Amino acid sequence: MALINQNNKMTYSPVGFAPTTFTKEEWQTKIMQAEDVLLNIEGHCNGPDEADIAGIGTLKHYFVKDAYVREITMEAGAIFTSQIHKYEHPFFVMEGDCDVLTEDGVANIKAPYWGITKPETKRLLFINEKTVWVTVHATKEKKVKDVERNIMYQSFKQLKTIKGKIG
Repeated sequence: MALINQNNKMTYSPVGFAPTTFTKEEWQTKIMQAEDVLLNIEGHCNGPDEADIAGIGTLKHYFVKDAYVREITMEAGAIFTSQIHKYEHPFFVMEGDCDVLTEDGVANIKAPYWGITKPETKRLLFINEKTVWVTVHATKEKKVKDVERNIMYQSFKQLKTIKGKIG
């Protein structure tokens, strides 16, 4: 999910309101509330596909043997929420500067940078400069929709329902 204001500028600093830590459950509630607010603002985009169409972000997909690579370019001033990933995977920030809010607080990430996305997490990204973010996912699937279905939860409710059936 993404949002950009009319002047392509953030109007506040995310660091100013971010507590240092949340419990996992508190964070899940807070980020979904934030996403709901963003969804009701004119000009929002729900997910990287819509951001691509709206020109707020450019999404590219690459397939190699047993892996899917997803690249999104996000424009300065945009606010994005990430997907809820099922599995741990690497990410690479190839260009740019962004503030990333998680249950652990805020981190400023500047390219070049790489890290590991933990499963069952969802982040709020404030794009300070045009940012190119790349993720790599192990999969044998060859269609984007099939990959997304296999590597992402649609909601924390889906995650809890699936875990409830397993546990």
